[in-house]
Amino acid sequence: MTLDDLLNKQYIEGEYVCGDWVHDAWEAITGQRLAHRIETIITDRVVTAADRKNWQLLKEPQSPCIVWFSRPNNDSHVGIWYEGRVGHLRQAGPAWHEPDIAALGYSKRSYVIPR
Repeated sequence: MTLDDLLNKQYIEGEYVCGDWVHDAWEAITGQRLAHRIETIITDRVVTAADRKNWQLLKEPQSPCIVWFSRPNNDSHVGIWYEGRVGHLRQAGPAWHEPDIAALGYSKRSYVIPR
């Protein structure tokens, strides 16, 4: 699968969501599958100590890395930081945005890479 193929993916609630898209994007960019599910990164919207054995928290984004968007008392969202832009799957479909545009509506960004 290539990044171009990912632009044809569609959001399907409960079947193919932003975390699934990030798994596919990571593989297309790096050639490697993520060993751990995206959902294991964040609990209560922070990287937990238990997850640090699988994920390295970054102070700043690097290309590529996973970017987690969160806001208090609401759902989180995940995308992939690549070459200065954020790829993510929205209900309207996949998009590549400037980081500040992708983060609209979210109060916090966390950047992680697999260990």
